[in-house]
Amino acid sequence: DYALSQMNKANSSQSLKVLCADLLRYGSLAQTYKGYRTDALADSSMTEEQRAYLSDMEALSFGNTNVTENDSVSNAVQWAGKALNLESKIAVKYIFSLASYEGPLSELKLRVDYTDIYGNPRTCTVTELEVYNPEKQLYAFSFDGLLAAELRCVVSARIYGGDQPISATLRYSPDTYGNGKTGTLLSLCKALIAYSDSAKAYFLP
Repeated sequence: DYALSQMNKANSSQSLKVLCADLLRYGSLAQTYKGYRTDALADSSMTEEQRAYLSDMEALSFGNTNVTENDSVSNAVQWAGKALNLESKIAVKYIFSLASYEGPLSELKLRVDYTDIYGNPRTCTVTELEVYNPEKQLYAFSFDGLLAAELRCVVSARIYGGDQPISATLRYSPDTYGNGKTGTLLSLCKALIAYSDSAKAYFLP
């Protein structure tokens, strides 16, 4: 309702109207992908005039930053993959193998470094360890600290055992996730990054 009302206001900026339109489209596609309240999609009340504010998803491109640096000082932890959790918050799930790790699980933590949209360096630490696949000794950390406008930020992630890095540095941007996707998930990824781009344009006019 708030997004619809902002698009109807004559004094709302163009960037805010685009942001609200892209937000509603993303919400609608998220509902469709998750099968949640598909009888009441977020964008169902948008008029044609309001839909004209939508960003062009066909012109959108995904990122390509997905690099594991050759800076490992220990082979105790090996990266096994990444996923983008599209839940109530957007989170990057970092998956790794502990097959060669002999230390206590309680000492493990994920450190992430990135530069926010205002140019400020950020460092976050995640300590909540998730069991991903116990048979293959795969575990995960989920990082959900990025703002909506920061999904093109390159995040450097590294696993620590206590105060010591025990993995290589993984450099990854969440907008990379859409590459190779098809169908409804591809549309959802495009809508998400379009919303992120419009959020950045709104906050950094």
